[in-house]
Amino acid sequence: MEAIALAKIQEVLKCVRENKKAFVDHVEAMTNRESADAAKSKMSELAKAERRIAELDNIIKRTYEDNVSGKLNDSLFAKFQKDYEDEYFTLESKVALLKSEIEDVQGKTADIERFIKMAEECGDVAELTADTARRFIDKIVIHEGITVEDTENLNSKGKTRQKRMQEVRVYINCVGEFKQE
Repeated sequence: MEAIALAKIQEVLKCVRENKKAFVDHVEAMTNRESADAAKSKMSELAKAERRIAELDNIIKRTYEDNVSGKLNDSLFAKFQKDYEDEYFTLESKVALLKSEIEDVQGKTADIERFIKMAEECGDVAELTADTARRFIDKIVIHEGITVEDTENLNSKGKTRQKRMQEVRVYINCVGEFKQE
């Protein structure tokens, strides 16, 4: 895992050294794509919650009117009213949270200039030290391993061997998961 993290740091630093403008453009494009997808999903969820709140407003009013007119008895009215109010307050909390998350997503931009300054200060990274890891790595996500047939390497009996593969994603500070295209 250390070798994977070191290789990713070296890859990103090499990109910065070779062409800062291309690096900045690439990271901004990655950030904008991710932000746009997340914001779109949250905005859709927000619209659904707001529509349901409007529906609940009307339902609560009709339930109250039915109770006043005698179409709905008091005990049933109290049960319905409590259920609707619980859902209403839950949705209002959800709406507030979604609005906050949308603001965060829209305001999130990679701090590319800060990263470039860090990259220039450190120069080449030959080994992964604790300081280098803290400076450049935000997080490492290790996915569950899978076993696959290795058709290229046969065992002594001419049968395929199995090899274990595991996806590892290294997220770089100020940049995120850097993928060169």
